[in-house]
Amino acid sequence: MDSEKPIPNPCMGVCALDEDDLCIACRRSGLEIAYWSTYSNEKKREVWALIQEREATPPRHSRSRDAGHEPS
Repeated sequence: MDSEKPIPNPCMGVCALDEDDLCIACRRSGLEIAYWSTYSNEKKREVWALIQEREATPPRHSRSRDAGHEPS
């Protein structure tokens, strides 16, 4: 019998992926979202650690590459 508390789902109910395939709200990848319910608690903790890393790193924006190169 597993008496370990369940790991909370980081979902915020937004579910919109950016150009890096990361949810703009919870910062999980599309695959992490899709497979969350099948993950062990250990794997869910790993995903939470990845989320914290992603939150500490500013998201890439493809528009920033084009800054200053707007059509005249």
